[in-house]
Amino acid sequence: MSKASRIHTMTEWNKAYYGQLVGAKIVSLTIAVDEEMGEFWPTFEVVLRDGTKRSIELSMDEEGNGPGFLFGLDAPDYAALEAQTRLELGGA
Repeated sequence: MSKASRIHTMTEWNKAYYGQLVGAKIVSLTIAVDEEMGEFWPTFEVVLRDGTKRSIELSMDEEGNGPGFLFGLDAPDYAALEAQTRLELGGA
């Protein structure tokens, strides 16, 4: 397969795969914590256009070798969250 053919096929695959989320509704978010590895796995519960419910995890790759990051959102104020956590945990 030529490089151009491979790029075209992968582009179409990605459109078909991620296109399933067009029109979907995010209904909840959980964060799975792997304390041993120090990793945080964001998991969105979504309802697709056809009513199918899915759990969508952000991963570094399609093999699930580690958690991923979603770019394009405003970042929360980490220092404020850290201060709030200290207050909630009694200064820990």
